[in-house]
Amino acid sequence: MFALPLLALLGGAAPVAGVFGGGMVQTQTFTFHERIIIRVPRVSDDRAAARGYSRSRSVTWHEEDSDDCVDPGRFVGAGISSERSIDFLTRDGQRLRAKLEDACPALDYYSMVYVRPGKDGKICANRDSVRSRAGGQCQIAAFKRLVASR
Repeated sequence: MFALPLLALLGGAAPVAGVFGGGMVQTQTFTFHERIIIRVPRVSDDRAAARGYSRSRSVTWHEEDSDDCVDPGRFVGAGISSERSIDFLTRDGQRLRAKLEDACPALDYYSMVYVRPGKDGKICANRDSVRSRAGGQCQIAAFKRLVASR
């Protein structure tokens, strides 16, 4: 089998020796740490216009309370609504606003934001941050659900 010789080449393994069926067996233990970074694309005005959305048909949104933690697998896009907030569009058509602790002007420089979930796989207010490709990092203070005003 190729897996065992290849694994033996990896560094950081601690060898463990033991006796098995009268012969000496040597095993190694490996610990893998996983880091997940989610890239959330921002929809440009040109792409939105091509899909039939325009600013002239704008909707007024109001904020309602939301959970403190969100499953990032729900996100399909994002829009920077101000230096202090990012609006996320979810797979089921809902909108969530991440209210940032401070103004974060670096987010508008590139067309993507990065979100790194915590060890629980969720993104939580008062714990996690959004990052820009320019290197800016801003902590999320709260999540708000956006509801269209009538």
